[in-house]
Amino acid sequence: MQGIADATGGKYFRATDERKLREVYSEIDRMEKTREKVTEHSRRQEEYRPVLLWACMLLLFSLVLEYTVIRTMP
Repeated sequence: MQGIADATGGKYFRATDERKLREVYSEIDRMEKTREKVTEHSRRQEEYRPVLLWACMLLLFSLVLEYTVIRTMP
């Protein structure tokens, strides 16, 4: 982990007990804080309705065939 921190310009922290963990957190809090404002909007459109409509129409068509044309065939 130290090698990764050195290679990326980061800082390595090791907390072995609760006191050390608090020190690590306070040091992280003192580091530079930056705020990023992210505004990303996307317009989504549901695309299942045409498929659902076709599925219902095919189901209805199969039921009509089952109780009319197919029933009269020997």
